[in-house]
Amino acid sequence: MSAISIRFDGLFLLVALALGAAAYLLVALVALAQRHPAKGARSRRIARLAGAMASASLLLFAILFAWWTRQGTGHKDIDWLDLLVFPWIAIFLAGCWHLARRVTR
Repeated sequence: MSAISIRFDGLFLLVALALGAAAYLLVALVALAQRHPAKGARSRRIARLAGAMASASLLLFAILFAWWTRQGTGHKDIDWLDLLVFPWIAIFLAGCWHLARRVTR
């Protein structure tokens, strides 16, 4: 048996943050691709909002990744970091709901 243990604390959270940022960026790109003249201003507002949400997600990703890499693998604490995926999913879904409300107005 090997005494080497690889810890992946925070990996699920990092993946969730990256996927959330990618989804927001996709919404922003789709909103910018709209060429309907009557909906142009609204599409730009939605693109700006989705871009801001993507930027916030990427900033949170960078902060968490920097903290995660500084922690190392030598600690034996409870794997609590991955539990933050659930609040992040709730925040992401709230952001999607907010964007959907902006689209339907």
